[in-house]
Amino acid sequence: MNDTFEEIFLKCRKFETDPRPNSNWRNCPKDLNKYIGFVYVIENTTNGRQYIGKKFFWRTEKKSKKITSMSGEELKRLTRYTDRLETLKTTRAGGRISDIEKALVIKIKDYKNQVKEKNRNVKQKKHFKVESDWEDYWGSSEELLADMKTHGRTNFRKAILYCCDNKFECTYLELYEQMRKKVLFTNDYYNKIVNVRLRRG
Repeated sequence: MNDTFEEIFLKCRKFETDPRPNSNWRNCPKDLNKYIGFVYVIENTTNGRQYIGKKFFWRTEKKSKKITSMSGEELKRLTRYTDRLETLKTTRAGGRISDIEKALVIKIKDYKNQVKEKNRNVKQKKHFKVESDWEDYWGSSEELLADMKTHGRTNFRKAILYCCDNKFECTYLELYEQMRKKVLFTNDYYNKIVNVRLRRG
């Protein structure tokens, strides 16, 4: 028989919790920024069946923007052109613009257009860390989600067992709980698959 909902807490890692009265989760960490994810248990209170899984507090969003500025090398080259033009202006004789000076002005203009054209369709990708949908998450088991529709979500409760510092720890502790409970060898759990790939370091 699986451990009761209360007994599980005696075996999980200790971390500073936040009551969060409006949260569906029990045992929420006080500071999400300290962790990358968590291992959890969801229980069907009508029959005691449980589901053990993991979820990440954060996800990465990619945003792209067009490059409008010059690279360091491009800026250096343009600076060389403009410095040379300034030198020609200060050494100009009789106020006349030399052919070299005219050619340099055209060269600078052409170079700016060249860089602009090169960057026209080039986008710079940036990654942003944003909070995931963990608050409203109820597992990925199809059978579990089907039972929620049948019995109503009010007959299910969920709790965080472990808060994890990295993905390896999160996956390892999920596997540890699943193996310890022998989730694939009893109908007391909704878990049907244990698919894990771990790499240390």
